[in-house]
Amino acid sequence: MCGIVGLFSKSTVVEERLGEHLGAMLGQMSDRGPDSAGVAVYGSRARLYAEQAQTRHTVAATVIEESTDTHVPHITSISVRATWPVGVGARTDWFRTGKAVKVGDRIDIWVDSAGLRAARPTPVSQAGMDAVDVGAAIWFGVTLGLMACVAMTRSPLKPNPPRAVGT
Repeated sequence: MCGIVGLFSKSTVVEERLGEHLGAMLGQMSDRGPDSAGVAVYGSRARLYAEQAQTRHTVAATVIEESTDTHVPHITSISVRATWPVGVGARTDWFRTGKAVKVGDRIDIWVDSAGLRAARPTPVSQAGMDAVDVGAAIWFGVTLGLMACVAMTRSPLKPNPPRAVGT
């Protein structure tokens, strides 16, 4: 028999005893048969994305060099080298930008708390979508596996069709 259960927690009180809750839930599931059981926890992505939002910010970087790249069809961005202040010093790196800039222009870039180049932080709401995507992928995989098992089980049980006797 099949059974799918889940635990959605918005309370730190429940999170602190997550192992207890999951153990009890899986214990109840074992009464349903010898099927395998699994656990997935999705809270870490939300914490990671929240941390990114806290530690990353934009700074204004000054373009110091334009790319000498030749025109590439269907590419609407250009490479520029820019410098930005970090503490008492500065950092320099190449960036791709979608707007026309020249030496001396300012562009906004994302950096982390140490002033190192970083990607734009992922919105915390993306963690929920990540969980839905993983859940859908697991469901799809389990469904395909079950369909394959049913097909393999039914195949030997099908009677052979009558054969024509040669003349």
